[in-house]
Amino acid sequence: MDTRISKATLSIVATPIGNLGDLSPRALKTLHEAEIIFCEDTRQTAKLLQQFEDQSCFEGRLTRLDEYTQEERILEMFQAALSEGLSRFAFVSDAGTPGVSDPGAKVIKATRALDLEMVAVPGPSALAAVMSLSGMEVPLWGFGGFFPRKDSEREIIFNLYLKHIKELGSVGLVFFEFPERVIDALEFLNRTWPASELCVVKELTKIYEKTFRGSPGDILREWGRAANATLEAETQNSKKPSKSDDEVPKIVASESPYVGSHKTALIPKGEWTFAIKLSQSSIPNNAEDLEQPQWRVLLEKLLNEKISAKNAVQIVCQVFGMNRNLVYKVALELKKK
Repeated sequence: MDTRISKATLSIVATPIGNLGDLSPRALKTLHEAEIIFCEDTRQTAKLLQQFEDQSCFEGRLTRLDEYTQEERILEMFQAALSEGLSRFAFVSDAGTPGVSDPGAKVIKATRALDLEMVAVPGPSALAAVMSLSGMEVPLWGFGGFFPRKDSEREIIFNLYLKHIKELGSVGLVFFEFPERVIDALEFLNRTWPASELCVVKELTKIYEKTFRGSPGDILREWGRAANATLEAETQNSKKPSKSDDEVPKIVASESPYVGSHKTALIPKGEWTFAIKLSQSSIPNNAEDLEQPQWRVLLEKLLNEKISAKNAVQIVCQVFGMNRNLVYKVALELKKK
């Protein structure tokens, strides 16, 4: 046991993002010794631990603590465990390093008042992995979590980096994305930053891991060709006389990022991570418009007409479908000028 630890401890433990071989001996030892393992999903964590230990070794030690658990409830859970004389706790997310787009940060914030010894047990991270794979030499990296759903929110994030790009020459951004939204994300980048450099990775560390490189348009064209080939093969197969399941030629999912055969809704399969390099040469011609998007122009105009920040924000959100917190933050900054 770590000799540094002399009081109740909370170990933040990184778990595999796909390949079970990435679970470190230290992480496994920490989880084995923990009296309670707080986890995002007890079923997911149990499935992981079953690969290394008998179920009886961790049965009764897993406690669910997810994004819906309130901070007050988290504090109560730890206080109850401490009152029972327990002192060794661990927290794991469903995959990867806790605190990155999961409840990890909330757990740490909620338990600060308990004066626990916080111990990091580092390991797999999709963020670090895609930065390494990208080969992008940039002076500044930014991480945006999951790619925003709305174009307006995406524009806000990218516009924040325009100044850095002009001053530093380039920046790198990392995002996670859900499979059903990958094509939409690429189409947004193709519309707004068509000359950006991408490294898009499917299923990091898993058996069907695949990396796509190039501009947004390059990758979309590559995927389009793959999708057309898949659809053509499926069409030919459907016209052939029926055979037994063993004889029918099958489309291997890993050969194309698409699954399904609906021509208007081909969905990429798997988990996706984006590394995006934005350089001075990739800045769009309408960069000045990007720095002053329409929603911001309207917001500034409303505030100049002495409309209250609250009402101005409400109007902008209704017109552009913006996130209220983001617009309100900009409104406060404008009022200070």
